[in-house]
Amino acid sequence: MTKIIAANWKQNGSLKLLIKLTRDIRTGVNRLKKRPKVILFPPSIYLDSISKEIKKNKANNKNIQLGIQNISPYNNGAYTGEVSVDMTNENNTPDVSADPSRDP
Repeated sequence: MTKIIAANWKQNGSLKLLIKLTRDIRTGVNRLKKRPKVILFPPSIYLDSISKEIKKNKANNKNIQLGIQNISPYNNGAYTGEVSVDMTNENNTPDVSADPSRDP
């Protein structure tokens, strides 16, 4: 059975810090004999940059994936700041974190 490590960074970190953290995670995972599946959930504004960092040297990063922290219940519309499932599909972001600590 493959172990899963999920890292939800919530609203923490700058882009510079999170790129360094992504590199450190990649390095650490690559040192393991039995590699877990790692899913990173950065703040949505950093998804593209973290995705590009993960894709560097993709042959060694098959176990590292990207997810999104929050999904709107609506497919589209005038919902400020929301991200829809269709938007994540366009960005190849398959994993979603359901955060039970968020207010409804």
